[in-house]
Amino acid sequence: MGVQVYSLNVRGLNSPFRRRLLWKDAKSAQCNVLMVQETHLLASDSHRCSNPDFPHIFYSPSEKKKKAGVLLAIRRSVAFTLSSVITDTKGRYVIVQGVLDNLPVTLATIYAPNSRQISFLRRFFKKLQSVATGSIVVGGDFNIPVDVSLDCNSISRCGRKDLKSLIAEFNLHDIWRYLHGGERDYTFHSPVHLSQSRIDYYLVSYDLLWKVSQSTIGLTTWSDHAPISLTVHTGIPGPPLPQWRLNAYLLKNPDRVQHLELSLSEFFIFNDTPEVSIYSLWNSHKAYMRGTLLQMASFLKKQRLHSLSLALNSLSKLHSNIVT
Repeated sequence: MGVQVYSLNVRGLNSPFRRRLLWKDAKSAQCNVLMVQETHLLASDSHRCSNPDFPHIFYSPSEKKKKAGVLLAIRRSVAFTLSSVITDTKGRYVIVQGVLDNLPVTLATIYAPNSRQISFLRRFFKKLQSVATGSIVVGGDFNIPVDVSLDCNSISRCGRKDLKSLIAEFNLHDIWRYLHGGERDYTFHSPVHLSQSRIDYYLVSYDLLWKVSQSTIGLTTWSDHAPISLTVHTGIPGPPLPQWRLNAYLLKNPDRVQHLELSLSEFFIFNDTPEVSIYSLWNSHKAYMRGTLLQMASFLKKQRLHSLSLALNSLSKLHSNIVT
């Protein structure tokens, strides 16, 4: 059957009635992993959102005000071994690492702010990249579409910023769009802006593209967002990943070497904490440095192509002047 993932922005769980609705939805969806955004629960109130069917519940509440807040819960019926948990003090995300149904995974749920989403998400993706091990599933309310032209019914009202280039930079994939092509469907209706948009979705790592059989958008009922779901078949082997090799040319420049040394030092300063196991730290630092080197190589390639383009334009103008 596969692992069922279910995500919903609940717009507050301080009411017992709304908490009952959440667990009712989770039972009806038969989900194994539950991702919830905008819980509005303080750290002192988190114990109220418990359920015997979900013994593993990881909270990231807002510390000062009843706003934001996310949680990630894993059902008793699925085998799960926890490695580490990373939470945000402002209640914007929680990152959980472990082994789910024999698959090493990094699961995260996120509630992005209503403004300056790109800068927030870039920081989040860098954090995720620095600690992630195994397959990656990030789900939640990103408050910005992946592709404005396809994920909004009104570009003028939804804005013109999207995430296409950012998620490509971090090698993540919008699985709903991958499975549904150019289809249009929305997860949020804004009565203020008279617009509809798909701002709730899952981003997955490359190796999961062949393991996800279904990604759906449900009906909007008791929340102002529609739930989204995902089915992952953990036993299906993915395609062999291309073997990465270090481009030794990158290490010939002293400035680049200094930048890499500084990046590595900063990684250990921010991530060598008691809640992160030495195993996760070792594996994640390799992934982080590989990503840093790939970004460096990509930047140099763009510089070379730009220089080549300028040279070709100059030659073209020179040829035109000679002809005339």
